Amino acid sequence: MTLLPLVFLLNGLSVPAPEMDPADLSDTLQQAQQIGIASPDRCIQITEGLLQPQDNPLLSARYDKNTSLSRVKDRVQLRSSRQQIQTFIVNGICYARQERYNEALDALVKAEEMASRQHFDDLAEISLYHQVTILGLDLDKPIPAHHAWRRLNVLVQNDTKHSAELPVYVGLLNSALAIHRQLPELAQEMLAQVHTLLLTTPNPQLEVWANMLDGDLLHLNNEDEHSLLAYHATLEQAQKNNQLLLQVQLTTRISQLFAQEQDLANAVRYAEQALELTQQLGNDGWQADAIIHLARLKREAHETNLALALLLNAAAVYQHSARPQDLARLHLEIGKTYQQLHRYNEAQTYLTAAYELFQRQHLPFYERLSLLSLSELYVQQDNPTQAIVLLEQLLNTPIPEQKNIETELYRLLSMAYESNRQYDLALLNYKLFTNSQHEAASTEAPPQSDFFTNYTRLDQSQRLQELDNEKRRLDSELSWYFKVGISAALIMTILGIALLWHIRKLRELRQEQQRLQQLIDYDNITSMGTPLLLQKELGQQLKLSQQPDSSVSLNSSTAMLLFRAQGLIDLECRVGLKKAQSILRQVSHAIRQRMPEQSHYYLLSDRLLLCTLPEEAIEQYDEIIIRIENRIGVIMRKYGLNERVICGKVQYPFLSKSINALKPVQTLEICGIALAGAMQLSEKLCKNVWVELFAIDCQQAAFFNGELRSKTIEAITKGLVKVNSSEKHSTIDWNALSVPAQRKTTVR
Repeated sequence: MTLLPLVFLLNGLSVPAPEMDPADLSDTLQQAQQIGIASPDRCIQITEGLLQPQDNPLLSARYDKNTSLSRVKDRVQLRSSRQQIQTFIVNGICYARQERYNEALDALVKAEEMASRQHFDDLAEISLYHQVTILGLDLDKPIPAHHAWRRLNVLVQNDTKHSAELPVYVGLLNSALAIHRQLPELAQEMLAQVHTLLLTTPNPQLEVWANMLDGDLLHLNNEDEHSLLAYHATLEQAQKNNQLLLQVQLTTRISQLFAQEQDLANAVRYAEQALELTQQLGNDGWQADAIIHLARLKREAHETNLALALLLNAAAVYQHSARPQDLARLHLEIGKTYQQLHRYNEAQTYLTAAYELFQRQHLPFYERLSLLSLSELYVQQDNPTQAIVLLEQLLNTPIPEQKNIETELYRLLSMAYESNRQYDLALLNYKLFTNSQHEAASTEAPPQSDFFTNYTRLDQSQRLQELDNEKRRLDSELSWYFKVGISAALIMTILGIALLWHIRKLRELRQEQQRLQQLIDYDNITSMGTPLLLQKELGQQLKLSQQPDSSVSLNSSTAMLLFRAQGLIDLECRVGLKKAQSILRQVSHAIRQRMPEQSHYYLLSDRLLLCTLPEEAIEQYDEIIIRIENRIGVIMRKYGLNERVICGKVQYPFLSKSINALKPVQTLEICGIALAGAMQLSEKLCKNVWVELFAIDCQQAAFFNGELRSKTIEAITKGLVKVNSSEKHSTIDWNALSVPAQRKTTVR
């Protein structure tokens, strides 16, 4: 999910635009560049006038008497290729601010071609930069944007004379592209490079832009609370630097986040700030769009009359707009507002006008929105036939990646068919509506991990889902049989037999469900927890740690002991399947006898044994480790197997003053690193070894941002993470453990 700015901010990615040096521009071009935000139409008029082919302006008979001396001077200077390239760039930027992207790209491409021929690399870079900000918006056509982006990066790498700030601009652009294409890992890497460049090339203005993109990245990762905090802090910096355009974008983002959380009071407050800022910028189109956004929030807050007044005020501003899509969006919002006021005739007039304008302008997204609003209006007017015609027309057109529109379509279809007494179709579309709503609300699946991948239980999980669906169906039928049995006494005997059959079947299904759940959660040989059960319990522990009550978080403290018994490796190949199962049962029984109460046990991949100790038993862990090592060693010796037992230990939460900085799964990975260190010592000393990793109180959670394994090993080598071991005088080569990760990075 990506935070979409308002329409008036969609004329490019949310990045700063590198401007040409005013000292290098003519007086007229300086004026056009200065008014580009407030009056883009006037900027286009000035630059188009400069680009028109003229005869020799020095001859008095060849130019208009009203032409000023400065204009004559500019036309003479336009003979210079550099002056013409600059005019094309300013012209393209102003077209982009008017959302006339075809004209904007034509001007910018011409500027790039001329600059490349004349070897004006600085102007070619600026032209390509603006091309990427426009082309990067279209996710359906990534190839043109990629080609422009590649040419820009080649220029920046080869140009040794560019300004020191240009790589920062390009880094911000790369970060915004990654966020827009929903690639959070790439965006985080790009933003880290930008912050590194800002350390060597400080620029308060660009630093604020980078901080705003940090907030966008947090929102992309569904961390809306942290995103809101980042936006607030960035807004304060932008206010200090008097960056009006950036303030508009930040207040808009904050308003949308509050609206998303149904906090309409704060959403309205920041929308009003955005409106005030657009008035200061002086752009009529942006101001009207800000009014529409505020009116939409007022309408959601049921202040409908005030919303209508705001929209009518916006209509006065849009009278001067040269873009038909602006008026169409306004008509759509006015129609929805009249619809909420139950003034259906006025609503139908505006919604129909909006639909026709969107259709003429080839804007399918808004065309579908207006069709949905018209259909809902027809349903409210008891005209379901007309609504069905419109909705089926919309249903027969593709709706790529617009799940909300699809959900609303099925809802309105079910209402329209129900009003038209077509109950079968109404029920079918209502089912499609609920399914679509469930798909839209479902969260992304957690990333796969070696600890939680268990392909052998895939069939059981699928069967469990089928049984759950069957149980719900039988529950529904059981309820129906009860009602019919009460109202129809004449067929009580038949219903009684059916009732008993369904009760028996339901009981069998419950028993089967419990049995399969037991098979999924616990290993059938050792009765120890499976990786799937560990995943479930770590998820619950993560939810507890995120609760605001500190006492709840502290009670979830535990210690993780990760054992590796060398004798269990390839056990079936050495002693056979039957004897291997017997050994595993003995090991499981031995561990349970020597662990304190309320401990949990899991059998992970590669026969790793994970034990979690309650908080009150944490101080006895060294004694517990020795007991388990001795008992497993006795069992291994009995069967002539390797007696060596290795253990890695950590405590969760790993950072006591930043409880939520590392998730339980990440703490488990750090436990694996401790086990790897113990294995290194064990191979060197040929004996049992345990290694513990723990963080000191002053540890900063921010140090662990990045790839967890490399960051943890770096923290160990720097002394930020302490190491305790059963072998006090032996050292571990931690850098050797990070070599595979480094090689993997090199291959990439």
